[in-house]
Amino acid sequence: MIPKMLSWQVYQGDKLLDTVQYASVIRADDVRQNLIDHDGLPEDIRVHMVPVTCRCGRGKMSAHDFRCGHCRTKKEQAAHTQRMVYGK
Repeated sequence: MIPKMLSWQVYQGDKLLDTVQYASVIRADDVRQNLIDHDGLPEDIRVHMVPVTCRCGRGKMSAHDFRCGHCRTKKEQAAHTQRMVYGK
């Protein structure tokens, strides 16, 4: 199950400015740019996705396929690892 919304923490330096939510299909660089362009935040902000715990309760979901290692089959886990290491 893919979450519809993801939470993002917004930092300036080491200071946490805010936590915002965006649709799960929005990428980090788009979240950052929207906060700068639309909300008027400074350009030196960083955004970090808040990890989402999988429904199985055993692991954190990957932002790439929204499943944890416990919930993937061995074939799915191998493909996920391949994407993470080689970007394919």
